[in-house]
Amino acid sequence: MITAAVRMRRIGTPLALVVTFATIVLAATPQAAAGTEAPLRPRGPQRTHPIPAWNPVEWGVGSYIWAADTRDKQTCHLWRSFEVARSAAVTSARLRVLADNAYVVLLDGRELGRGSDYYYMTEYDITDVLAAGPHTIAISAFNETHEAGVVVGLEVDFETGPPLVVMSDSSWRVVPDGATGWERRIEPDPAWPLATEAAAFGASPWLFPPLRMNAEHVASPAVPAFWRQPWFQLTVAASGALALAASLMLAARLMAQSQARMMLDRERARIARDIHDELGSGLTQLVLEGEVCRTEHPVGSAARDHLEHLCERARALAGALDELVWAVNSRRDTLRDFIAFACKYVRRFLEPTTIRCRLDIDHDLPNAACDLPVRRNLLLAVKEAVNNAVKYSSATQLYLRVERRPPNLLVTVDDDGLGFDLDASRVIGNGLRNMVDRMRDIGGTCRFDTAPGRGCRVILEVPLAKFVGRAEPSSSPNDLLSRSDPSPSQLLASSETTP
Repeated sequence: MITAAVRMRRIGTPLALVVTFATIVLAATPQAAAGTEAPLRPRGPQRTHPIPAWNPVEWGVGSYIWAADTRDKQTCHLWRSFEVARSAAVTSARLRVLADNAYVVLLDGRELGRGSDYYYMTEYDITDVLAAGPHTIAISAFNETHEAGVVVGLEVDFETGPPLVVMSDSSWRVVPDGATGWERRIEPDPAWPLATEAAAFGASPWLFPPLRMNAEHVASPAVPAFWRQPWFQLTVAASGALALAASLMLAARLMAQSQARMMLDRERARIARDIHDELGSGLTQLVLEGEVCRTEHPVGSAARDHLEHLCERARALAGALDELVWAVNSRRDTLRDFIAFACKYVRRFLEPTTIRCRLDIDHDLPNAACDLPVRRNLLLAVKEAVNNAVKYSSATQLYLRVERRPPNLLVTVDDDGLGFDLDASRVIGNGLRNMVDRMRDIGGTCRFDTAPGRGCRVILEVPLAKFVGRAEPSSSPNDLLSRSDPSPSQLLASSETTP
């Protein structure tokens, strides 16, 4: 060819080119030169050997199927359902798939595998995932250009009975684009058209059998950990929702209780103010008028003695009213306020007697709030202990100690009097039993340490938790008792009272 081309240069370049091209074509296609038509070569890997003789049955697949129309860049969804009898035990299940050009195969919505070369068939061993009942094979295939087709073959063997065989044929359905959930559907939509058989396996344009069979085992899905199980996640979500709802309800209840307590505190402050302003001022006027009337009568007269008695009763009522105002006033709900009032009461109660009063108060007591029942019962127990000491002990000294011994607060009333037989007093007296009952009502205890001839010690214990039940009440410059109650530090500055 090259020699002929060189010689033709002498004739002329255009003519030489034409002759050279014709010579090359004739040399490459001797059949054309002989007057015969050359067959089309198949797409894919070139084979130098002739078309082998092979049996399509050994590949275990059906015909090439596709949609009724074939286009380039086309996606075709193929669907088929089958059912495994519940009375049959599956021994093996093999699903073979091949597509021109690519595919994704799913069983009951679970992806089994993918392929992208029609010269290689894949056999999926689905024995471990195929259970009794209805199933669905879904294939999403893609055609790059020219011809398109998918071949499928499913063979399920049982312990007894004939095998279940499902091949690709015209009984398959073509699912239109845009359908959802079709991969798991057991029954087809009547609007889905039937598949079209493009060609038999091994027929034109797929003349050659696959180059190789690839085997792939499909294992049973791993059981996720319990915290990844849907039931556990639903349980946690439900528990969280219930906890949130309970928290919101509790917060609403606490808010309502807080509002109610604030309203109650304001009402208590109003009642204390009214009692102090109305009854207190009225008793003070009665005492003053009684004093004035008493001076108008001569000393030793019956009228003067009677007026003196009335004045004493009015002063006692004023003291009782003062205690009532302290108990009702919500601004006196702290531990320090209780100590100040108790010390004030003991000093005032012992003033007419010959008993010397000594106070011993801790400096690090918390200024926490407490409820009315706690401080009221504790004050009544202290009053009962002091009253018993004045009436029965013949003591010369009385100690009032308030100290902090976590987790309790200790209030001790100690005298150096005659003492008594505790067992006998419990039988014949109600005062000791009342103190024990009062302390029990507020979650505390009352203990007695006494014996004839060695004085008496009354120990009142209250949990400190009783004094941190809520925030410290707010103070106000208009507090009714702020001008009259000394602080514990002021009491300690004059902690001894001598008659």
